Parts: sequence; structure tokens; C-alpha cells
Amino acid sequence: MDRIRPFAPLGALLLAAAAFAVGGRWGAGSGVLVAASGALAIAIFVLHRSVLALLSAGGGEVEVEIEVGDTRLEHEKVAVLRALKDFEYERAVGKISEADFEALTKQYRGRAVEILAAIDRDLEPWRKKAETAIARRAQQKEKEQDPEPAAAAACAGCGAALDPDSVFCKKCGKRVA
Repeated sequence: MDRIRPFAPLGALLLAAAAFAVGGRWGAGSGVLVAASGALAIAIFVLHRSVLALLSAGGGEVEVEIEVGDTRLEHEKVAVLRALKDFEYERAVGKISEADFEALTKQYRGRAVEILAAIDRDLEPWRKKAETAIARRAQQKEKEQDPEPAAAAACAGCGAALDPDSVFCKKCGKRVA
């Protein structure tokens, strides 16, 4: 962003000059359209740079990027599930017979199971990475919290372990002092 900053006044000057030139040649409406288009492009550029800066300043919070696997499978999954819903509707309004409905849904449900299994296989490496990242983050959070947990209190009546914020014993139901 710092490399672009010196050119910002020049860009604004060029945008204004282009708007005046177009406005003088084709009318004020066209000039306003050019100015608005340029302002929109600048706003989008600034927003894009801001989002990139925010994401890079996240401090490593996002450790694993999950990519969608085979988009063809995702599209086919949506199409098959939509077709199943359509079959149910068509059966309800009487467009297809019960036998046809059973045959079609059996065929499409089988294909849906195959698609979902393929998607799961594609996502398995990412799932493992996500699980390890979550476990690592949980360990980090545990280290950041109080290293010495408070001694667990016990119920005076039955001796069961009590949660720190317990008002009643989970086992016997007596009120905790």
C-alpha cells in the first residue's frame, strides 16, 4: 500500500480529467458516469487491500485453508438432491406412480451415497489437517489459562466431585455449602 500512496493524487487528477473530457465531449451525464465508475474502482481496490491487510494481521489464527475438492462432485450432489426432492413433489401431486418413484429414488439415492463418499475421500487429508490444527490450538489455549487447576471440591453428603460453580450436588442433590 505504501508503494501506491505517492500515486494517489495523480490517479485522482487523471480521473477528474477523464471525467471532464468525457463530460465535455458526450455530455455531463457521461462525465458523471466516468467519475462514479472511477470512484467505485478505487473503493473496491481500497477494500480489497484492507481485507488483505486484516487477513495477514490475523496472527496465525487461521492455520488451515479448506479448499473445496472436486467442484463437479459438488454440483452433481446438488443436482441429485434436487432431483430427489422433485421426485417427492411429483409423487405427491400424482405425476409419477409409486413404482416409478421407488425405482427412481433408489437409483438417485445410490448415486448420492457414491457422491458423498467421494467427497469425504477428497476431504479426508484436509479433515486431518483441521483436526491437528484444532488440537494444537486447544493445547495452546490450555497453556495460556491457569496452569494449576483449582482442587476439585467434594460433596459433604456423598463425596462426589463438584464443579467449581455447583450449587447442588449432581449425585445426591444436596445443596453445596
